[in-house]
Order: sequence, then C-alpha cells, then structure tokens
Amino acid sequence: MTNPAHHKLALWIVFFLISCGGLLLTGSATAEHQPKLFTAYYTVSKGIMPIGTTKRSLKKNKSGHYVFESLTKPEGIAKWFIKGNVLERSTWSFDSKQFIPREYEYNNSGSDKRRNVKLVFNWGKKQVTNIINGDPWTMPLDTGTLDKLLYQLVVMYDLTDNKTPLLYQVADGGKLKSYELAIGGEEKLQTELGTFDTVKISRIGKKRKIIFWCAKVLDYMPVRIQQQKQGASKFTADLVKLEGIAIPNNAKNISSEEDDF
Repeated sequence: MTNPAHHKLALWIVFFLISCGGLLLTGSATAEHQPKLFTAYYTVSKGIMPIGTTKRSLKKNKSGHYVFESLTKPEGIAKWFIKGNVLERSTWSFDSKQFIPREYEYNNSGSDKRRNVKLVFNWGKKQVTNIINGDPWTMPLDTGTLDKLLYQLVVMYDLTDNKTPLLYQVADGGKLKSYELAIGGEEKLQTELGTFDTVKISRIGKKRKIIFWCAKVLDYMPVRIQQQKQGASKFTADLVKLEGIAIPNNAKNISSEEDDF
C-alpha cells in the first residue's frame, strides 16, 4: 500500500514542477526584435533536498512558428514516487507585437497522474478545441486569449514596457480565466551563474504563493522561482545553466583566492 505521506509529497512535487513552468521565458519582443531563442536549465529542491530538473527551450519549427517546450524530470528521492516526466509545449506566432497561440500540449506520463491535454486555437472560427485524454469539446475564444505557457512570455514583454496591471485572459482547464501577477520590489540575488539585480513578481492564490526573481540583464529571465503553501515547506527552482542569452561579465561570479592558513 502506498504511504499517504509519500503520495502527498509526490503530488506536491508534480504541482510545483508544473507551476514553475511558467515564467521561465524571455521577452523583449517588438516588431524589430523578435523573441530570443534560448535553453534554460533549472534544479528543483524541496528545502535543501534536490528533487528534480527542468529544461526549457524557446525555438522555431519548420513552419516558422515559435515553440516553447518544458521538460521536467524527477531526480533523487522524487524518483521513488514519480515514475514519469511532465512535458508542456506551446506553439505560437508573433505578428505586429501580438502573441498568437496556435496549440498547447501537456503530457504527464506518471503512473498515478497520467494526463494528456491539447488545445487547438481556431482564430477564424473564434473557438478553441480542448482535448483531454482523447475527449474533445469546444469553447468560445476571445481576442487576446493566451495559453498557460504563452501568457508568461507576454508578462516578460510587459515588464520591459513598464505595463501595469499584469492581467491576462488564459485558456485553462476548459475555461477562460483571469491571471494577475503583482510586481514587488527589487532585490540583488546571488545564484550559481552570478549575482543579478532582479524584480520580484508574485502570483498569490487562496492556498499558495509563487514568487519569481527575474533578472533585468537576462531580459527578465527568472533566475529563481519559489512556491509555498500555507504551513508547508518551500519548493525552489534555481537557474543553473543558460544558452542563447549572454550573461554579462560583471554579473558572473568570480572565485576569490583561498586564504592561507
């Protein structure tokens, strides 16, 4: 029989790894400067215990559409409870400063939480088709609607443009939902890749709070993401490797000479 405490921990790990999928993107998108392509690698920990890794990439496909993909794998003790991976993919286009979702895919291959979701956006008919585990249905599609990954790119773009409030309509769970993020203060954050001036962004729900530390010199790429449920341990994702976006030399950590004893 599965230990209830272990099962609860497994569900928390899956939820956190999916949630932090979010702002692992870079913006700075204008008609002249298209979104930058990149690959970012994160380690995920519960307290001081490593539990997983996430690889996120922004690229273009053969059709010229942008594809943002996130692959999360459990590591260490998490492998005892989670056997599968979590894959999310958003395919979208960029036209005259507009972010236009085409398809959204989610696949959780874990034995306890198997779930396949696909959203197909039909802008001509103004509807989106939701397909969950092979069962399709459609709902109306309003202008400006985003998917669960793409809205986070728009957040980064809006930060560079000093836009407030950060409020978005997102197709989520067969419904159109309003997502709002609060901009907090600025903080200098030391990471494995260097020391960065960051802006703190938070999304606060009834039961949990997620905070993102976004580095200005990395086009507001999050260098740390932290989630905490009331009375529970913190889950943290830290950026450990970045390709496609240069890290300024003045931000990189410089090892000091060891003291002689």
